[in-house]
Amino acid sequence: QAPESVLHLDYKHSYFIGFSWEMRKLRSINRNLKAYNMATIIRKEERDFQPHPGDMLFFEAGETGAHQLYNHTDEPCTYLDLRSYIGHDVCEYPDSGKLILMPTAETFRKDEQHAYFEGEEGVDTIWNKLNRQ
Repeated sequence: QAPESVLHLDYKHSYFIGFSWEMRKLRSINRNLKAYNMATIIRKEERDFQPHPGDMLFFEAGETGAHQLYNHTDEPCTYLDLRSYIGHDVCEYPDSGKLILMPTAETFRKDEQHAYFEGEEGVDTIWNKLNRQ
């Protein structure tokens, strides 16, 4: 059974100039943005576009949901952010190859994967030491 999801609703009014965050894709979180004053360009997958007031933008969880905002003006970026959240997620940054566990922000490199039992050799020795005490 899948964990219960909670909806979060935020009204964002940001004065960031430049990139809002790195290109990222979330594995469990779906995001919907309702554009109000989006003086920004959105990068999604291999294209970019300029949203207009009233546009609804959807960034689905998984491979095709990667997105990034870029404010190329000195105007604020204003939007409603509605997203699902199950209490944790893995955020992947495809440009840098990083993985971040949320909400703890532990950061790893995606290309540094290990076999499941790697480093688990000799567990019987550890158990034997415990039994002697």
